[in-house]
Amino acid sequence: MKFVHKLHDPNPLPWKLWFRSQVGSTLDVQRDNSFLARIVQEELPRYRALTRVSLGDGKLTSFWSDRWLLGSTLADTFPALFSHCINPHSSVHFVMSTSLAAQFRSRLTRCATEELRLLADCLALVVLRDISDARLLTLDNSSHYTSSAAYRALHQNDMPDPDAYRFWQTRLPTKVKFFGWLLHHDRLNTLASMHYRHIRPLEGSYCEQCTGVLETSAHIFVECPSAVSVWCKIGISVNIENFKMP
Repeated sequence: MKFVHKLHDPNPLPWKLWFRSQVGSTLDVQRDNSFLARIVQEELPRYRALTRVSLGDGKLTSFWSDRWLLGSTLADTFPALFSHCINPHSSVHFVMSTSLAAQFRSRLTRCATEELRLLADCLALVVLRDISDARLLTLDNSSHYTSSAAYRALHQNDMPDPDAYRFWQTRLPTKVKFFGWLLHHDRLNTLASMHYRHIRPLEGSYCEQCTGVLETSAHIFVECPSAVSVWCKIGISVNIENFKMP
């Protein structure tokens, strides 16, 4: 979700400009099958559910899928009209800069025609400004989006996690706690993990000491003879069922 938010930030970094050129300004169009593109497509609906937009120029805001005008998205508020839409991935800036009627197929149903009239009345009050759009958390309209606030919003009803307490309350350097937390969730950047994400070829993803064996976290800590030797020397019992536990 951090990547999704960074892509909505107006700062024109080269990697963001390149990525938007591949997937479109509202990030909906799936023309790119990269690992980052798949992350964005997976997290974009959740990001939109957590946020609303304080409208500026409307360039980075989806006309139909973001919450920028009403309490809900326009796709949900005007479903009959949305079903006649030609381009459901248009930005607010694009729609406001062109004819509203040109966004739909001809011969609208009676219900869609009524919704078009209501939408036109709502848009008559909208004025684009020469500033960038800003993302606010839906639960607190005065708060700008931050990763920590989004995490709290997503997990506010979770049961207490004793493993998390053990990790973060341990008196160890922060980098060690982060390493343990990533291992606990199987998110270490092992060679096998990078292969699964199409970052490394298969032949470059094997353990350097074990021919033909992928370097997974389980192999690093449990299966590799080097790991077995270390655990034996220091007298710690480690197996496939407990090596990720704090």
